[in-house]
Amino acid sequence: GDMSAGGQIGIGFSAADDLFSFSFQIAPEFNYFVADRCELGVSVNYAITTFMVMPSFHYFVKLTDGLYYTPGVALGGGFLTDYDAVAGAFGVQLDLFRLEFRPTQKLGFTFNACNFSYLAIPDAYYGNHIFGFGINTGSMLGVKKLQQLRLPLVRKKASRAWKTSSMQFPI
Repeated sequence: GDMSAGGQIGIGFSAADDLFSFSFQIAPEFNYFVADRCELGVSVNYAITTFMVMPSFHYFVKLTDGLYYTPGVALGGGFLTDYDAVAGAFGVQLDLFRLEFRPTQKLGFTFNACNFSYLAIPDAYYGNHIFGFGINTGSMLGVKKLQQLRLPLVRKKASRAWKTSSMQFPI
């Protein structure tokens, strides 16, 4: 199957009244097509206060030559830092407005215009959990290096008793 390695970078700015906010996110990723149009992957997401490992699933719908609509879901765990405190976290992300453009067979660009997320953080100080739902209307831009994975097959000699053969993948 095909595999890809790449990542996404997100930068956001917002201002309201006298408040100014900046956000930054980087997420290297590795993906593998397990079936036609079905991609499994894992990314390591780092933002200014968050670190998460997120396995994901995306489905590819061809729109035109080289352009795909790729909705998907990711879930994972990690931790959140806030000044001097560190807490574990669990998150789910739903990518409903994600596109991938492949100008060549070896290069792909992803664009995520909006995603829906849920984050759960156990709060040890107060003894309860913090839940958050969000809609990210910012955008994420990513680059992928696509590669076809070919594993050579080694054929065993047929057993005389059973007259069968088996295949093995070398390690």
